[in-house]
Amino acid sequence: MGGTAAVSHVEYRRATPVHAESLARLMADESVFAGLLQLPYPTAEAWRKRLESQVAEAEQLHLVGVAGGHVIASGGIRPLAWTPRRGTSPASDSRSPPNGRGAGSAPR
Repeated sequence: MGGTAAVSHVEYRRATPVHAESLARLMADESVFAGLLQLPYPTAEAWRKRLESQVAEAEQLHLVGVAGGHVIASGGIRPLAWTPRRGTSPASDSRSPPNGRGAGSAPR
């Protein structure tokens, strides 16, 4: 993979309010927020509120990828309520160091 080391172990977990500060740091990474369809630089408090509301929603799944004790990726799916057929909207993002190093292709 272009001479970069693969991420040795990525653990995927459901995102909870505990991950708010880590997600705020992740989304502030220039390589991440450039590709997002949301306001840049959300605060940890804004993430905490967002994650608290997600905990109550059973139809939505938001995961974080954790390697070496740090959140390196975030992604999820949620239903598309505005369509006649129920579909899902996938989303994902990861920091530049793990990008291209296997964070999205770790064994499941």
